[in-house]
Amino acid sequence: MGTMIDYAYRFEGSAEAIASARAAIESLQAKHADVSGNGNCDFRLEPARGKDGSLAWRCYATGGIKEFESSVAKLTKTSDLSCYAYWGCTDGDCASALNFVERGKWQKRGAWRAEIGIEAALAIRELAASANAGALLALVDALRVATSDGWDEDDYPWLLKAAVVASAISAALSSHRDLIREENVVKALLKIKGPLGDARDDLEQFGAGRPSERAGVARLLSTIEGLEIAQAVPEAKSRGRRAMAL
Repeated sequence: MGTMIDYAYRFEGSAEAIASARAAIESLQAKHADVSGNGNCDFRLEPARGKDGSLAWRCYATGGIKEFESSVAKLTKTSDLSCYAYWGCTDGDCASALNFVERGKWQKRGAWRAEIGIEAALAIRELAASANAGALLALVDALRVATSDGWDEDDYPWLLKAAVVASAISAALSSHRDLIREENVVKALLKIKGPLGDARDDLEQFGAGRPSERAGVARLLSTIEGLEIAQAVPEAKSRGRRAMAL
């Protein structure tokens, strides 16, 4: 029995290219139908078509995925198909990575010392290129999920995810300062202040995550506290003007 790894794929391209990706998934599912779901692998999840035309699919396995990924690379070489391929693991070690496959070539787009999920990985990639409020909100949601689960000093993959994602949010806000002026971004950040503070305390207590990530968590918490103060100040001034009028 090998290491259990979660895989997630996002395919983009023409209708014909997407159909070829679906066929590759179905071929893998048929090949492993007799063992899928036995605890060592599960390829049974149906691919889902997004509103933008992309195709998403997830599975988990201890092996048997290399042949599928090779077939995907071949498909991208002979069509306009491209694919974001993500893997994440919490089985003995916490890590994840995002790769991009196009024209038959694999390119690493990111790696993290936590299982952060493909949505967070894609959002981090997007924010590295541009100021995208939707991507930032996706990261905030990933942080909310991570900080809503439990952990202790012996088992803390969710805490490690919180460290990586919070640090990424802090970096994005530093690079794209206009995002902090987005009302929905501010509202989302204020809601996670309490859980983020708890995560910060436990990261320090357990010595978990990288020092740079713990520093990123602290910076994000400081930013949120600043937003909270900024929102309270106008309200206080307004009350003062009303009092003087009375």
